[in-house]
Amino acid sequence: MNNLSGPIPAEIGKLINLVEVDLNTNQLEGHIPPEIGNLINAKLFSVFSNELSGFIPIEIGKMKSLESLSLHKNNLSGLIPKALGDLTKLKILYLNDNQISGSIPAEIEELLNLVEVDLSTNWLTGHIPMEIGNLVNATLFYAYSNELSGLVPAEIGKMKLLESLSLQRNNLSVSWGI
Repeated sequence: MNNLSGPIPAEIGKLINLVEVDLNTNQLEGHIPPEIGNLINAKLFSVFSNELSGFIPIEIGKMKSLESLSLHKNNLSGLIPKALGDLTKLKILYLNDNQISGSIPAEIEELLNLVEVDLSTNWLTGHIPMEIGNLVNATLFYAYSNELSGLVPAEIGKMKLLESLSLQRNNLSVSWGI
């Protein structure tokens, strides 16, 4: 644990050559500044285990080089931005342990390189989109402890590399012919 505190400064957006932003396990607070969208060379943006709040900025979709996005264990709220679907190089997506609401956007299907997805322990509602089946490289998919409902899509069966699936503590049902 470090002792960095206060907000992430908007000036971070001027550091356009950054490849890794690792500010984990601090006492950062406030919102994630939209200026992070300027970090077009960043492969890793990791700010887990802080006290960040507010929405995930849509400008995050401009970070086209991003391979790992770790925003978990904060107080983030609002929706998962559809702009995440623009991060086609993304392999790791951790949004767990926040207060994110709304549905899982269908744009997740664009993230064909995703290996690990953790959306657990949020306030997500609606159904799991059938587009989830397009995540053919995923080995881990967690969406437990949300308010998801409806049928678990049979398309999840297309995720042939999946090793760990956790959907408990939702209002889901299955109707698969296995």
